[in-house]
Parts: sequence; structure tokens; C-alpha cells
Amino acid sequence: MIRPLYLIHAQDNSAAQYSVHYQFYDHFDQIEILFTIKSFISPWHTNASFSDDARKNWGLWNYDVVEVFWQNRTSIPDLFAPYYEWQSSPNDKHFCLQISRPRVSYHTPLFCPITFDNKLSHQDCWITSFKIPKDVLPPKTLPYIGLFAILGREGKRQFFSHHKQITSQPDFHRPEFFLPISSLS
Repeated sequence: MIRPLYLIHAQDNSAAQYSVHYQFYDHFDQIEILFTIKSFISPWHTNASFSDDARKNWGLWNYDVVEVFWQNRTSIPDLFAPYYEWQSSPNDKHFCLQISRPRVSYHTPLFCPITFDNKLSHQDCWITSFKIPKDVLPPKTLPYIGLFAILGREGKRQFFSHHKQITSQPDFHRPEFFLPISSLS
């Protein structure tokens, strides 16, 4: 099923300049989240100076990215469980972060457990896939995810989310808004 991400904030109060959709696939050995992003105002806002090492790309979110936040909870109300933040950009640069406490305790993991597939199918259409091996799912945990996009240049940035909560201060580090992965199948 194809589902949208919703525009929750535009810095210049404009209408959506992008459409962002995702699909969820539960394969035998991995979970795949496929995003299709269309820009109504080309070109993409990227920076080629970022590394091919996803652990080193602090600040990638200042350019066009889609993001997956992944949290393995031990119970439904376990909002304080650590979670991963994974980002992908149109120029095939990525970022990985593990967060213990939002904006307080975080680190780049030694190993980024997922793979990314990126392609620009047209100048205005970007398709990216996050492939998460099932061994990232510890036994007896409840996986929750947040799906987001940050697109556009500074001053015209647009923020998209799987939830429809309109806000003047987007903050994706809110596990209470993450979705149980079981709701996507």
C-alpha cells in the first residue's frame, strides 16, 4: 500500500512543493521502506562534500533528506528506549545515529546495520529504499518507526511526517508519535 507523508510545516508558509510517499515491505530476511519523492521545484538541495561513510555525515539534514527512526521497545509505553535515526539524500549520501535520549545522549554507531538504494528516475523524482535486516529486531521487542522528510533550501524548508500534527517547530525526536511497525503491514 502506498501511503503519504504529510506536510507539517513550511518555513515560508507555502503550499507543498514536494509529494512524499512510502511503501512498506516485509521480506523474508529484511524490512524495506521505499520512499518516492517528487519535486515541483527542481533541483534537489544537496551537498557533495559529505562522506560515503554514513557515520560521518553530521548535518546531512540541512539538505534534502528522508529519515527513518527505528525504536525497539520492550513494551508499548516504553518511550525511553534507544532508537536509530537513518537518513538518505538524493545524491546517495547517508547518515546513521543511535539516540539514547533525544538531544542529550547520542552517538554514531561503529556499524550502520542497514543498506540504502537510491536513484533519480527523472530530474524531479527521487526514489530511495531503506533495507533493514531482521536481525536488527531483538527478540521480544516491539518495533516502532517514525518516517519523515526535510526538503528545500534554508528559509523555504518543508517538513513532512507520517502523522498530521501541524507545528511551527518540527521535532521528529518524539517517540510518542512513532508508529508500531505492525500497523504498516
